[in-house]
Amino acid sequence: RLQAKNDLNDVVNADALIYVNTGHKSEGKATELGVALAMMKPIILIGDRENNIFLNLDIPSFPTIDEAIEWLRAEERAASVRTT
Repeated sequence: RLQAKNDLNDVVNADALIYVNTGHKSEGKATELGVALAMMKPIILIGDRENNIFLNLDIPSFPTIDEAIEWLRAEERAASVRTT
């Protein structure tokens, strides 16, 4: 019970959610995804869009963590250009 509360608090307090889909169904990950969606938090998907219908929403998806990190760096660079 404490772990579940901590996991939910972590999602609530996070700036964004990185969802790593290993292809196995997980009620915990599904719940965390639902909380992030309900709170309109940015979400990044690592892996495929299987095992959860909500992963088919307009969520940036990358096959590897390295590709996601590169995308985040590019987004950060673009944001810094827009603000200068």
